[in-house]
Amino acid sequence: MDLSKSNSNSENIGIVIIGAGIAGLAAAVTLEKSNYRDYKLIEAQDHVGGRICSIPHNNGWLEKGAQFLHGNESTLGQLAQELGLISDEHVGEGEGLYLQENGAEMNKDLILEVDDIVKNILEDCEKFANNIDIEHNDVEDNIGNVLESRFYKYLKMKNDPIFVRNAKEEIYDWNIRFLIIDNACNSLENLSVKSWGKFKAVNGPEHNIFESHYSSIVDYLVGELNQDNLILNTPVTKVEWDDSNELTYNKPVTITLQNKKIISADCVIITCSLGFLKESQLTFFSPLLPKPHRTAIENLGFGLINKIYLDFDEPWWEPHIKGFQFLWKLSKNEENNPLRKKLAPWVYDLTGFDVVQNHKAVLLGWIGGKGAQIIETLSESQVIQDCKILFRYFLKNDSLPEANKCIKSCWGSNRYFKGSYSHITKKCDITGVSPATLAEPIWGKRIKNNLHENLPILMFAGEATHENYYSTTHGAYDTGVKQANIFLKHFVTK
Repeated sequence: MDLSKSNSNSENIGIVIIGAGIAGLAAAVTLEKSNYRDYKLIEAQDHVGGRICSIPHNNGWLEKGAQFLHGNESTLGQLAQELGLISDEHVGEGEGLYLQENGAEMNKDLILEVDDIVKNILEDCEKFANNIDIEHNDVEDNIGNVLESRFYKYLKMKNDPIFVRNAKEEIYDWNIRFLIIDNACNSLENLSVKSWGKFKAVNGPEHNIFESHYSSIVDYLVGELNQDNLILNTPVTKVEWDDSNELTYNKPVTITLQNKKIISADCVIITCSLGFLKESQLTFFSPLLPKPHRTAIENLGFGLINKIYLDFDEPWWEPHIKGFQFLWKLSKNEENNPLRKKLAPWVYDLTGFDVVQNHKAVLLGWIGGKGAQIIETLSESQVIQDCKILFRYFLKNDSLPEANKCIKSCWGSNRYFKGSYSHITKKCDITGVSPATLAEPIWGKRIKNNLHENLPILMFAGEATHENYYSTTHGAYDTGVKQANIFLKHFVTK
């Protein structure tokens, strides 16, 4: 397509931002704060926020997407604090009763001991990225293998009685499920040891929640925009860009909208999820993206986790209980347990259910792996029935009520996300890519006053493009700000 040709249903503009999640909003607000308003922020869905998705429930809110703001010293954390949006309440995850299949509560000292072993192994895996010596064989391995080999070395060294060893294995298995959810991967064998330490924690409490709801920060950002520049319910179907060595006209990028409108721009910031890019990059961009960007999209990991909210109207648990975590026996003999056969296959990928603060009788279950895919195919009533059987199985109480309502997320089925968030894989080690690869602007050359200048014409933002804060909202926010500032530097403030 000739990008320079005119069209009656067309518009010329400075910059287009695709996607009004937290990265896209951050980019747009950054432009606004610099008094730059020749932009359009285009969102495919009928609402903003992306994977921040607060829904009203029982005079309060539930989070179908992002749950926590990790740390409070990030740019986003500081902004949320300044606005008074962060709650002072302490929250955690994976808390409460750790239940064995015989209905007994697991020994707390054993839980802490195994948790510490797993934590220490993972902290040791961070050393390579920090340029500290680490066993060479482990560097070339994956997180799953390193965890397993070192944990079983520890078990062998301890030489515990068989019942203690079995208990520790059950707790270890819970930790593996937790880490699969935490990293949004199908298996810990997908995760790179070499890059494990790239992820950096932000100072401050690990699990901040919002005073009202997560989308309150989204509402604030939207309020900072010129509303005429925000376009909802309008998918972009094509991004065409000039890959010649020399830009021959002023608008090197043209995007086509589903409504057939064409917008030509100096630059486009793409904040689509990595899941969308994986599925669509070969047809979404013309010509194809440069090889480093294609390789990054192909090899960075992007997995699925989901949430299940169960509302019981009245709590059947004691007020001091913070949750129910499920520990499975690992003996092959258990496969023939007739009581187990009543359980739905997907429940084995749950870690458990946490009591949701500020709600009278709501439990939140986290699920990853194949189970996260399966529940997207089930009705809410089926999930309620499956969970009723699960709770009765672990608590040995057939009179426990079933939930009156179920709310579940379905991030894998949403065509604009196709999953939850990113991780760094072993394939990234092999191909030499990381989130920073995807964050690198795609440049064009333009002659101005007989001088050649490099200009960013395509840029990617979003959680999967932050080298150290991937998988987080504060990371996504930072990337939107960064790419908008790069645009301003080259097109406005020169």
